[in-house]
Amino acid sequence: MFRSAKTSKGSAVTPASYETVSVKLTMNDEQTVEIKSLVSEIIINESLFNASIKVDLKIVDGFDLFQKSHLSGGEKINIKIKRKDNNKNSDKNKFDITCYIADIFDHSKPKPGIQFYRLSCLSEHAFISNIKSISRSFNGNANALVRDICVNDLKFTGKTNFADKNLPAISGVYPNLKPLDAITWLLRNSDDEDTPFFFYETLQEGLQFNSYNDLSSGEVYKEYNNTQFFRNEFETKEYFEEASSKIIEMTSDLNMCKFNQIKNGAFSAVVHSVDISNKKYTINNFNHEASNKVKLNKFKGFAKNIKFDDTMLNEGYNSKEFFISTNSKAFESGKLNYHEKIKDSISGKNSCFQNMRFMSLDLELYGDFKLCPGKLINLKIAKSTDENIMESNQREGMIDNLLSGVYIIGSVAHVFDGNEYRCDIGVQKDSLTYDLDSRTKIGK
Repeated sequence: MFRSAKTSKGSAVTPASYETVSVKLTMNDEQTVEIKSLVSEIIINESLFNASIKVDLKIVDGFDLFQKSHLSGGEKINIKIKRKDNNKNSDKNKFDITCYIADIFDHSKPKPGIQFYRLSCLSEHAFISNIKSISRSFNGNANALVRDICVNDLKFTGKTNFADKNLPAISGVYPNLKPLDAITWLLRNSDDEDTPFFFYETLQEGLQFNSYNDLSSGEVYKEYNNTQFFRNEFETKEYFEEASSKIIEMTSDLNMCKFNQIKNGAFSAVVHSVDISNKKYTINNFNHEASNKVKLNKFKGFAKNIKFDDTMLNEGYNSKEFFISTNSKAFESGKLNYHEKIKDSISGKNSCFQNMRFMSLDLELYGDFKLCPGKLINLKIAKSTDENIMESNQREGMIDNLLSGVYIIGSVAHVFDGNEYRCDIGVQKDSLTYDLDSRTKIGK
């Protein structure tokens, strides 16, 4: 489907349609040039684990732009892409991205008179972070401290969506860190009901600071399926809606590795902590079954009956050990230092992080401007079996309950390849829609 394919009323025929309005390069001498005709592919990457969006442009250069523009890195690029959806709401979607060239790579000259190369671009605050270091005292809760770094150090003036949480205040000194590294350092010892925080950037909502507890309790954005056929007529609003919910391709390494999950503390762990001010030593055992209450789906991702050396997975406390040094008298007036809070939550937070990657899938979908990391989606995946082979006692239909369920989006790659707009997304879930401890039924 060509990127300009539209209905007679000017709306996009399919979610794969799009229009590149402009790609403008601001050169070192502050002149601006339109390079849209030289860009053959645009890939915009967002991730729950990245503090900046990343934009890759594939350049087909037959005008010697590389030399004439004095490209060397750091130049500004503005990209505008839009689409008017042919659906019930006739949504007008657009991306208006300003980024800066971080790298120039993958250069080749297949024949005289033309050259190919790629531009890798990041947000401005990523560059600002690299020219600064923070070495000062701090006192406050994590969300206030992160906001302070974004406003005063990174000079960020765009949209933000920060968790409004009544987190405990902590005190300490930033140990000479880059601003984005300082935020990562704060997140290491911050939690929301034993779940981790994420600091990331999305195209639609700007900088995000949210906990897994908040993200997992959000509303499901959309339901997707992998059925093969379309029920509605092409170019209709109903067809557009149906295509928007279709999984084009699904692949995965699954990552269901209990061997690594056990040693990484997904199910049980022990925390050794020493308060150096009064020489108090404590040991706290962590049991996933008793402590971890946050799940995307109803049932946990491991079976209680699996044992090694007659020990259940959630009772093998020495599988992962944490060692924490605290100093309860570091500050007056009962202030907590950087390490004080984490001694009670590190095992639960780590377990949540390990289990949220219990199952991972890579999906290819039709283009969606509103799709971004942190959103929840529901998958209805068809069974890999003949439709006549069903359980005789209970007819469950043709839904694969292992792969189906609610997932959180970890990453999104918006791919504009010159013909179509598609989204390659990585999704993860921490639980299942059925009980692994229930009785199994194989065959009829």
